[in-house]
Amino acid sequence: MKGFLPINEPLQGYSSINENSLTKLQELATKLPKLLLTDRLETNITMMSDDDLCVDSLIQNGSLEEIKLSMVQLSFIAHAYILGGAEPKSNLPRVIAKPWVSISKKLERPPVLSYASYCLDNWYLMNSEEPINLNNVALINNFLGGIDEDWFVTIHVCIEDAARDAMEASKLLSQCTEESEESY
Repeated sequence: MKGFLPINEPLQGYSSINENSLTKLQELATKLPKLLLTDRLETNITMMSDDDLCVDSLIQNGSLEEIKLSMVQLSFIAHAYILGGAEPKSNLPRVIAKPWVSISKKLERPPVLSYASYCLDNWYLMNSEEPINLNNVALINNFLGGIDEDWFVTIHVCIEDAARDAMEASKLLSQCTEESEESY
């Protein structure tokens, strides 16, 4: 048990499915900070066709980790599109909305940038030989990539990791009864 953190480190890319749409999704998510900085996100998305970010094959054949990765990427892209310009937008283009809703349904989560997508499924270890700590955790996806944004999220990864022992102890305590040996 690792508390709320995934048992395995979140994926940074897709490996089991080689789809052009997933390549486009990965590229868009990776370029998001620069697209926001240069005010080019809306232009890039407007040039896409409705199925350019299709996740149907991922939903059918992808691993849970890959599906979570797409949820993270689509959540960041959607929120950046809505809130990243001079004025908030009231509509989300179909190219983002359709795959985001599909992935959300698969994960049985609402299509929002949740704590799970922003933090729990959005980090990696800079050195996989070292444990989780503030000097070894980095974000996979972010909006503008500043130190404030990174630290705001990575500190939560470290807190979640530190809390895992307490969660395991809570689980054991919940299994104790008045008759159990541990109650004496």
